[in-house]
Amino acid sequence: MDDKTDSDEQRLRTELRERYIRLMSKLSERQVVLDLHEKTTVDGKFAGINSSGSHLAVDMLRTPIGIVDHAVIRCNDAILLTTNMDDLVDSDKRKN
Repeated sequence: MDDKTDSDEQRLRTELRERYIRLMSKLSERQVVLDLHEKTTVDGKFAGINSSGSHLAVDMLRTPIGIVDHAVIRCNDAILLTTNMDDLVDSDKRKN
């Protein structure tokens, strides 16, 4: 690869990482639903994600057998994470 290609790739990687970090910070304290393997669905309040992106922290996790005050979930166990972000989209539009 030439220097221009390397710098373009680095710029794109930086932009993607920044978007990822912004998304994770906007998820903080939001109610989320996690679809897990074995057709299990749990929900709780998103607390954070570790730096490698391999584990999610969720507070007040509601599971089929009860509520866990603070839980760590391996991302490999999650198929899908959903949340309502309509209010974020609306607030971003108001800023512009």
